[in-house]
Amino acid sequence: MESLRFLMVTTFYPPYHIGGDAVHVRYLAKALAEQGHEVHVEFAPSAYRLKGGRGPLPALDEDGITVHPIPSRLGRLQPIGAYLSGGSRSVSRTHAELMSRLRPDVVHLHNISLLGFGVLRSRSATTLYTAHDYWVRCPRSDLFKYGRYPCDAPTCLRCTLVSGKPPQLWRYREGWRGLRGVDLVIAPSRFMMQALEGYLNCPIVHIPNFAPDPNPGGRAWEPSDYYLYAGVYETHKGVLELADSLRGVPPLPAPHPPPRRHAARAAPPLQQQGQGHAHEPEGDPKGKEPRARPRRRAQAEPEGRPSRGRREEEQGDAGPAGAQPAPLSFARS
Repeated sequence: MESLRFLMVTTFYPPYHIGGDAVHVRYLAKALAEQGHEVHVEFAPSAYRLKGGRGPLPALDEDGITVHPIPSRLGRLQPIGAYLSGGSRSVSRTHAELMSRLRPDVVHLHNISLLGFGVLRSRSATTLYTAHDYWVRCPRSDLFKYGRYPCDAPTCLRCTLVSGKPPQLWRYREGWRGLRGVDLVIAPSRFMMQALEGYLNCPIVHIPNFAPDPNPGGRAWEPSDYYLYAGVYETHKGVLELADSLRGVPPLPAPHPPPRRHAARAAPPLQQQGQGHAHEPEGDPKGKEPRARPRRRAQAEPEGRPSRGRREEEQGDAGPAGAQPAPLSFARS
């Protein structure tokens, strides 16, 4: 097999990361290195600092993987400038120097939201882009209108301001649209592929994400009686839809309620005891995408008088065919 030289370009990379996109980049880099390819990773520690990360943290090379942290004399101002203007001269300069020195066969872009469009100029190499979110078409990156429900019509400037984010005026310029300079876009899901294909000037394919096999020996074990979701509790993560698919599963103990700041921003309500219930989506007669119908949090009432949430439960708020709502248990990390 021919050995190729890969350059992964990403805003975050372990240990300078806060989410799963960076973990996927590391999984992919290790898999390519294990197959005999030469792998380099370019990332921005300053973006990790901007997101609240602390350090210093070591950025260590691994077998077959060489890391290239992007220097920043301006500190956090570098990713802020890239976010607001769509470009960063220092990032573009570092990327161009790295491209000239390495001459990679393949440049694989990942989350470049805080790097700017200078990293798209990789004419001498085949350029791929993996869409870890909807950043290509959505300033919020999640296609959730005002952070509350699935986007039904683009009003991006208003949505950005209501969401408390500074506007990205560069999105209204023609030059950046379509990810010019990219040869192929990879979407981890078919839904994402369909959501993005009208916003690109290149082909898009569906290739699912992957994780290392936790059981390479094939040892069998008895299935457990619960599912574990580990991640941020936000509406667009689909936690309530997951719970809705688990109707009838016995409840598990809830040692802690979710953090108040996350629960307050989530559209679906949570019971005070730390257990939530999946809610049926409210249909839209106009054929728009359904959204979850929020209810108010149950308020404490005098002894002997059940709360509104409890009365609803006693009145059989069980969903179709008498199915019981799936319990949610939360533990603070």
